[in-house]
Amino acid sequence: MNKLAPSLEELMQKATPDSGRQLSGGRGLFMEVVNTQTQQVWGTKSTIPIEDWEKLAPEAPFVKASMGLVSPDATAFRHSPSAQGAPLEEKTISGHQFLQIAIAGKPKPRSQPDAAMEIMITKAHTVGFQRGRSVTIMTIGDECFVELIGTAENDHKLVLPRGGALSQVTLDQPWVVELPSPTRCFIWNWGKNPRSFQGPVVLPHT
Repeated sequence: MNKLAPSLEELMQKATPDSGRQLSGGRGLFMEVVNTQTQQVWGTKSTIPIEDWEKLAPEAPFVKASMGLVSPDATAFRHSPSAQGAPLEEKTISGHQFLQIAIAGKPKPRSQPDAAMEIMITKAHTVGFQRGRSVTIMTIGDECFVELIGTAENDHKLVLPRGGALSQVTLDQPWVVELPSPTRCFIWNWGKNPRSFQGPVVLPHT
């Protein structure tokens, strides 16, 4: 008898070391704040109702950064972005529990107002998609970037980077993606309800 293929939950558990944390809430709303002195990005460790974003009032040096729907079914950070193997730091900010998940670089100048913000972000980020999902991929040349934030509903309105194209990959097995560090990120509507593709990643065999 053939052994059953591992579930996404099992794969994510295996991919997350003791220094890491899996976020709870799946494809719900998460929010982030940024330390303006260090460019450290802090994200909630679980999903939040939209009212929490409206009420969020972090004290300096923290500022509200973004709130949006997570595209993957599972999300984890393997270790602190500052040092491999170091545990993620946790802090209470404006009454919510946040994890220090990333360090942001300097965004590139936009080619036009509606273009994506392109930025390199240092992080140890792993995401997972369930079997049967149709995942949106943005390709630029021979590089592939996977959807990380938002939904495909308004993708037809996006001003893509030069040479960019969108396609769908339907998964016949769970797909776990370990993003590179730093990660090249393309983000539209940064702030509230953003859309983002990040990578580059290697596509699964389908």
